[in-house]
Amino acid sequence: MPLLTRYGTGTLRDLLPALLAEAFTLRRYLALGAAALVLSYSAYLAFDVSGAIALGREDGVFEWLTVVFFLTAAAAFFFSWRESGNAFFLLLALALFIGAAEEISWGQRLLGFATPQAVASVNAQQEFNIHNLAALNPRDMTGEYKQGVARLLTVNFLYKVFWLGFGILIPLAVRTNRVAAFVARRFQFPVAALPIGILFLVNWLAYKLALGLAVPGQDDHYYASAMEIQEALSAMVFMLLGFWFLRKELQQPG
Repeated sequence: MPLLTRYGTGTLRDLLPALLAEAFTLRRYLALGAAALVLSYSAYLAFDVSGAIALGREDGVFEWLTVVFFLTAAAAFFFSWRESGNAFFLLLALALFIGAAEEISWGQRLLGFATPQAVASVNAQQEFNIHNLAALNPRDMTGEYKQGVARLLTVNFLYKVFWLGFGILIPLAVRTNRVAAFVARRFQFPVAALPIGILFLVNWLAYKLALGLAVPGQDDHYYASAMEIQEALSAMVFMLLGFWFLRKELQQPG
């Protein structure tokens, strides 16, 4: 029986053919994700330095795409919760909504309110958000990148752990391990479609490749644009998963 229909019964040797069969059923999701990846990173590499910087500027196209993708994903998971009553969907919706709000500093620039001094004094960018707080930002208050254990506690690293676990490691474990499959069923944990989840990893690898091909010796904002693209595309993958889960819930009988 394919891993697509019976979790926990396969081996790693069985995984590849089952994964290919599953990918075929998800080809529309994968085609959309692949097209977005190619177009986005191609634009970054095709533009000159000033054009590439413009792609990732504050309140630029990819920052707003991140917001739209996160909000759309949050809505999809919210409606999955309404259909199923599964609290995990509600938690995912809340987490992704917070991600969207954090991306635009809770509407600070749209509404035009100042950052409270208590927040500005501990925020690496003096903005009204959580992810740029000195304890969570990849850089300290002097602008230096964190190293060692401090780096593991940054929002950027924790977000990578989140998408890697939710999109790839947990689905992989559930598909190949009976204990993991039992736990997922017992607690009704929503197991992501592994072929879609793999897009998280493809996106991260494409981001690293883009940085490797980028023009050397440029301003930090140039390289930060690639990060903005990577963030937007990871949000898009969450959106695709949100649509996939919602479709599954809507197809449930009764």
